[in-house]
Parts: sequence; structure tokens; C-alpha cells
Amino acid sequence: MAAKVRKSVGYLHGRLELLKHADVAAKVAQKQLGVFEARELAKVEDETLRQELAQKVADGQLDRAALKDEVQKVTAEPRQLPLFDAKAFTRRWDRFRQEIETVTIARLGVSERQEARQLLEEMRQAIEEMLSKIA
Repeated sequence: MAAKVRKSVGYLHGRLELLKHADVAAKVAQKQLGVFEARELAKVEDETLRQELAQKVADGQLDRAALKDEVQKVTAEPRQLPLFDAKAFTRRWDRFRQEIETVTIARLGVSERQEARQLLEEMRQAIEEMLSKIA
């Protein structure tokens, strides 16, 4: 069929996708929506929301960029972050440990030693606090 109309298969597939939702197809046929807008709206499964967005586009309340943003908001899957990323933590810990091993205490001045001690004490307290929560 693509060869017959001298269009690519992807082009035809994209146009056929516009027929997926009758409300969108009707607005394209009535020239209330362009192809770009129709393709974006076809991504929205919720019929009521899709019709609201289509009407806003037809009324000129949403331009292409705003429509794309709205569609992304409603179609984006919520990301659930891991509670603890062990791999990332291990990488950071390894880098930190390597950095500590390069410090030569004998070369540190008195104020540098005090500052290092204070930072290490803060780290120890934070680690002990976390350990108490885990145990």
C-alpha cells in the first residue's frame, strides 16, 4: 500500500494511528486539528481528557509546545526512586576511601588536622545514627 501511494510505511502507520480515536480523527477531518496535534492527542488514553485538550487546541488556547507538555504530563509514568541505591553508594564510598588513603597525616598542619578530625567525627555520628536506625 505504501508503494502505491508513494509514501513510507512509517508515514502511513503514523496516519493510521490518527484513526485510533474517532474524536481525534473527526477533528482532523474538520481541520480543527493538524496532524502533529492529532498524533500528540492520540497518546492520551483518557477520552475525556483527550477531548478537553483537543478542544483547547481547536480554540487556540494551546499551541504545539503547550500541548506536547500537557500530553507528557498525563502520559508520563511516575518514576519510583529506589530507597537505597547500593551500587551508587558503593562507588561513592570506594572513591572516598581511596581519597582518604592518599592523605598523609604527618603532612597536615595543626588546623588541617583539627578540621579533618571534626569532619570525620561528623561522619562517624551520621554513620552511627544510620546504623541505629537499621538495627
